[in-house]
Amino acid sequence: MTGKDEMTDRVAIHLTRAAALALTHWLYTVPESAIPVTDPSERQALADLLTQLEADVGLPSDVELKAARELLLVDAGDWVHQGPVYEPGNAG
Repeated sequence: MTGKDEMTDRVAIHLTRAAALALTHWLYTVPESAIPVTDPSERQALADLLTQLEADVGLPSDVELKAARELLLVDAGDWVHQGPVYEPGNAG
């Protein structure tokens, strides 16, 4: 059984600045109703993630976001264009 103290330990997630900027922008701009969460705790975890990302990298400018997106697509290769695209209301 996992104790409360264990659950409040901090973890480190390592992202490139490009990934952090793109994720920050997405979390900041996506409508809450479009996020397929099944429990309020998941929504809170996403809010906590956004808060930490904003503290670490801030909100990206248009120029930063464009550069981050371009870099991420180059780094991702073809797999980004092969999978299904998430559409709100179709969370499978």
